[in-house]
Amino acid sequence: MLNTWSNAGLTIAGSFELSIVIKATIIAAVALAGAYLARDARAAARHGLLAATFGVLLALPLTAILLPPLAVHLPIGPGDALLPPVVDRADGIDLTRPSVAIEDVGSVNNRRRLPSAMTLLRAGWALGATLSLVPLVSACRRLRLVRRRGSPWLKGEALVQRLATDAGIRRRVALLLHDDVAAPMTCGVVRPAIVLPVDAADWSDADLRRAIVHELEHVYRGDWPVQLMARVVCAVYWFHPFVWAAWRRLCLEAERACDDAVLRGADRIAYAEQLVMLARRLSIRATRPALSMASRSDLSARVSAVLNDRQSRGRTGVVYSATTMTAAVVLLLGLSPLAVIARSGSNSTPIQGAASNDAVFDVASIKPNKSGDDRRRGVGLPPGGRFMGTNLPLRSIIRFAYEIQDFQLSGGPAWLNSDFYDIEAKAGPAQINAHGEVPPDTMRAMVRALLADRFKLSARRETRTLPVYALVVARGDKRVGARLQPAIVDCEALAQSGQQPPPPAPGARPVCGGQLRAGHFALNGFPLSHLVANLSTWVERVVLDRTGLAGAFNVDLEWAVEHRPPFDAIGAPAEPVDIPTERTGPSIFTALEEQLGLKLESTTGPVDVLVIDKVERPTAD
Repeated sequence: MLNTWSNAGLTIAGSFELSIVIKATIIAAVALAGAYLARDARAAARHGLLAATFGVLLALPLTAILLPPLAVHLPIGPGDALLPPVVDRADGIDLTRPSVAIEDVGSVNNRRRLPSAMTLLRAGWALGATLSLVPLVSACRRLRLVRRRGSPWLKGEALVQRLATDAGIRRRVALLLHDDVAAPMTCGVVRPAIVLPVDAADWSDADLRRAIVHELEHVYRGDWPVQLMARVVCAVYWFHPFVWAAWRRLCLEAERACDDAVLRGADRIAYAEQLVMLARRLSIRATRPALSMASRSDLSARVSAVLNDRQSRGRTGVVYSATTMTAAVVLLLGLSPLAVIARSGSNSTPIQGAASNDAVFDVASIKPNKSGDDRRRGVGLPPGGRFMGTNLPLRSIIRFAYEIQDFQLSGGPAWLNSDFYDIEAKAGPAQINAHGEVPPDTMRAMVRALLADRFKLSARRETRTLPVYALVVARGDKRVGARLQPAIVDCEALAQSGQQPPPPAPGARPVCGGQLRAGHFALNGFPLSHLVANLSTWVERVVLDRTGLAGAFNVDLEWAVEHRPPFDAIGAPAEPVDIPTERTGPSIFTALEEQLGLKLESTTGPVDVLVIDKVERPTAD
């Protein structure tokens, strides 16, 4: 159960979009709960809380990108980490056990594949946001026409300016009359304006005063820009019911706060009757292009609040506004950078640099290589327990020593990729076996000890959520391609029993085994785990086997190599050779589907990563 919840958290955290949605849900839910708990407080206080919430929601994606991630570790079982096995490879190898080659990072271009589910979700999110902004843009255009075509009411401007001064407004507020306006409304950010119906000239002095006081309170509070900002947030989170609920509550609290300003000098019953009258006039209007004094949808709640003589009223003070803003900033900065990171145990695993005396080279030489000859590079293991690294960046040497791929190495200075070295080292007699060789695991341990001694390398293993691929059967009927066939012999079971595989037919490939060359993978008599392990190298991501295909198979896969072969794998060329960088043919993604009937789907999962804490340029020989 713990791993189920942990992996769910890792899946969410591995997607930026899903992470934003979860955080937005938390923020909106907290705001709605706070507004409910503060239902007996001033409407202005609830509005301030909700306005700050929309500010946080608007800034959330940007701060999540800009701020460094803050890790929240989730425990996972040791079998859940996705670290692909890595073994020695050459241009042609015997594939009798799972293997993943260490390849240098390179672009894999022209991958012809269908958009992933996440890509489609992103496109749907963007399309929905665009469509949700259309009504807002249309309303703003209508409002611009209303303001442009409205007639200044010079007779009422003196009253507006006097009431504006009483309300604490120091800037000029325009007063307009318009035929298409059914109820008083407010608009404008820099140059605010109040727009009244044409028949407002015939209203009683009390009705006119109450309407103007209400609209001036909107100006004083800055409700128009807040409403625009909140409406943009609703468009961004168009699918989220909590955000829309917060929007409706924000609109209601803005009107109630302005109602409270009117009630400071007006009769509650008379004002309630005026609200009902104006709402009745609005019933013939389909839309409201701006903040309006009356709203049919909120009328019942507003009238009830107006007639409630025990309701707290009034503006909020500077202390409350500052406290709300500070809390919003703290919430934004604390929540937006959170990222879920998987871990095994209580902490990341440090890599000890020191090695025992029986896992170090007898002699070793490290020299900078400034030749710039990118064709003469590679790792070689000549007989006699020797290790030779020719013209290699330190990044490649680290990857060889720790059996990782490029996407599994994190941190370190820029010169890890730009400084190249020649390394020659020789093991002592104690490390060389009867065949005159050093076992691969011992050789890697000796290289790790050399890195710790001469490069002062200090690193740790950590499990992070990264993009991965899931290998699935492409067809719905689970039929596979012609080049993926069940094997006659289960070579793993045969090896465990100590039996020898039958001899191949004349001219045929061996019954058990295979070969890996540039752009060609052939395997007979083994499970798909061998193919999956090697796929991680070719597509530069961890690959998960979700085909559901059990048993042994014969595989024959050919694809176009779209970048140079690795120069840091054992057996890679150390002498200058001409290597073609392009071949005609399908990409690895297309080849999988057309030849094997399988496809790769993008997802996320926990992947073991080596994090470099410290490294220095090597000491002189």
